[in-house]
Amino acid sequence: MGAMIRQVSRAVRRTRRHLLSAAAILYMVGSTIWSLPAEIPGRAWVNTLFRSAIVRGGMMQGWNLFSPNPRAEDRYVEFAAVLRNGRRVAWAVSRMSDLSVAERYRRDRWRKFFNDPAYSSSLDATILDAMCRWAAREIAAREGVLPEDVVVVVMFRYFRACPKPSDGIDPFADHRPYRPRRVHVWRRNR
Repeated sequence: MGAMIRQVSRAVRRTRRHLLSAAAILYMVGSTIWSLPAEIPGRAWVNTLFRSAIVRGGMMQGWNLFSPNPRAEDRYVEFAAVLRNGRRVAWAVSRMSDLSVAERYRRDRWRKFFNDPAYSSSLDATILDAMCRWAAREIAAREGVLPEDVVVVVMFRYFRACPKPSDGIDPFADHRPYRPRRVHVWRRNR
């Protein structure tokens, strides 16, 4: 009798372990698919397979949950730099409309991480200086110069209203102007 109870107990533990593993895999696959860009072929069809299990389990993933105005504004950050030789260089850090779908997917979460602080009204100069110093290093690497050769970095944010589907504007062929706003100026100490 004791041996039979141990066998049943092992079977129950094994079944429970398999169910937990299946639930974890379902969540990982479902939330990964849920977070893919809408343009990926077949995403909507696959989402319908996982939707009820993910929603009923309270495990919804959607990047728009973490963004204050997810589709109200199209915005990006640009750094304009002045090199020691007087040359001016601009670098649009997070302009997603210039990227392919695959590149957009790879950089989208980083863009959110970067853009949200850049658009905050409560940032102090220390954080903005750090962002500009980082941009100075990146621009130097892109231009093939030493980081010390980047003497001034100006951070701009650009924004415009996102088109509504009823506007009939293709978001990837949208040429409406952005509104610029200078955020911060960083100068290298000599």
